[in-house]
Amino acid sequence: MAIQLIRSAPMLATSDMHETIAFYRDVLGFSLGDKFESGGVISWCEMKLGSASIMFTQHETDTEAPGAKDVFAQTAIVLYVSNVEEVYEDLVAMNQSVSPLRVTVYGMKEFDLRDPTGYTVRISQSTDEAPTIENEQSALF
Repeated sequence: MAIQLIRSAPMLATSDMHETIAFYRDVLGFSLGDKFESGGVISWCEMKLGSASIMFTQHETDTEAPGAKDVFAQTAIVLYVSNVEEVYEDLVAMNQSVSPLRVTVYGMKEFDLRDPTGYTVRISQSTDEAPTIENEQSALF
């Protein structure tokens, strides 16, 4: 069987839907797509940017509990862009906490930031520049 994939969209849990929507919209430039709302409360939404989309569902997990953000940080959302340096500079200018811009041994220029839930968002672009790090461990915050 060969899967004939049309598109893929991860669905991730968040404990604060409004904060998550604001981060992806206001910081990363996504727009709010479809949503499920009941009694004025959004319990599911799709955030879209170009042909990419990420879905979020309201979750009961306390993201402020000790160690919770470390667990969420193990999940990475990778956004492949054609202007990684510009995105990096824009996020720094917005006072976002971002990792240093780096070139990996696997041919990517990239950096990380965390969304409000604690997920790692990796912004990445292919490059033929020489690596500035030796392994993935030195790439994390």
